[in-house]
Amino acid sequence: MRRASVVALLALLCCVNVAQSQSLGDRLLRTFLVFKNVDLLRADAQKHNFLPYDYYGNGKATSCTNGTGIILTSSGTPPGRTDQTMYIYNADGRLSGFGIRAWDLTPGPLLSKFWRRSPTVSGAYDIFLIFRPNLCTPGGGGSQPLGDRLSVWGQFDLPLNSSAAVAQRYIRGNCITKMGSHFWLDLKTPGTMTWDSNNQLPILPMYLDDGPNAGRIQAVLIAAPKFQWTEPIGMYEGPFTNGLFCKNACSKDQPACSKFANAGMWVTMHWEFGDPAQATCNNAPCKF
Repeated sequence: MRRASVVALLALLCCVNVAQSQSLGDRLLRTFLVFKNVDLLRADAQKHNFLPYDYYGNGKATSCTNGTGIILTSSGTPPGRTDQTMYIYNADGRLSGFGIRAWDLTPGPLLSKFWRRSPTVSGAYDIFLIFRPNLCTPGGGGSQPLGDRLSVWGQFDLPLNSSAAVAQRYIRGNCITKMGSHFWLDLKTPGTMTWDSNNQLPILPMYLDDGPNAGRIQAVLIAAPKFQWTEPIGMYEGPFTNGLFCKNACSKDQPACSKFANAGMWVTMHWEFGDPAQATCNNAPCKF
């Protein structure tokens, strides 16, 4: 990796694990017109047949692990090619994050911090987003419905408001009703886009442009540049060509975006942290 890329990535990682005072939200929805609610309490999730999953293969599925808490999946089985989600609960039984799985990726050096190989399943790569600190300390994660942060693997903090995103050199994209404005980040050249999937942060935070909560985070989009099983068979959305995926970019950027390098057929997964009705896009400078 070139020195400039290393320096840029280290600058983005400078605020790791810094507590943020803003509440992340009051719900977790898997969206793209589905708006599937995720249980905020582990007890409720288990009533719905989400059970502890032995992610690390050490026979300790019900034990809390620093960084990833207690992971639940449907029936406690490994996420497969059609059921690609995992949910994290802390020692207090509160929802504290989620993970998604993709298959057969080839993440380069910049993306290996985000898409990580499964410790037990060949060909599988995972991303975890964490909402709380101190997952295994009773009382350590606070009593908020979701928490006060949004951190990839607890090591890369996503900004909770659009002002912070701009300061961290994210690029504004299109606003989509019921989701908010997408923001892109190039890990190699923050502030500009190389339009290369090997350099793009695979998570696009989305922010509100309207109402009393204008500026705050509303959702995230997680993107993989390789076909995965999509709805209604899987949980991803798509597949999308470059041209369709680039509808998430403002119109001025779409010609360059449509030439995205190192991308096959894109798939995405949207997750929301608040009422979708808040995202009207009325005041968005660019919208779809």
